[in-house]
Amino acid sequence: MNLNEGIDISNWQAFWATACHSLWKWRNKEVHEENYHRPMRPHVEISRYARDYNLAVKVDNVVTALPKMLVHIKWRPPEGIWVVLNTDGAIKDKCLAGC
Repeated sequence: MNLNEGIDISNWQAFWATACHSLWKWRNKEVHEENYHRPMRPHVEISRYARDYNLAVKVDNVVTALPKMLVHIKWRPPEGIWVVLNTDGAIKDKCLAGC
């Protein structure tokens, strides 16, 4: 482990993918942005990104593990002489609305 500077790499695949993406992104920024400079300690930055990714995966696993219930939803016409106006909240230039 050449990066063994107090970095905990519990998910090597995520770390490697994050490192490749970060290096690619930083190189592109150097080429296309005049005042961009790479981070001084890239391994620390990459570790932070990988840690955030791992935390997001854990949260996603918790959410997707919750029981799901299938509910069929459909539009029903109003009863009697009522009229329903369906809107999607579309608005343009803060004055024109669509419905």
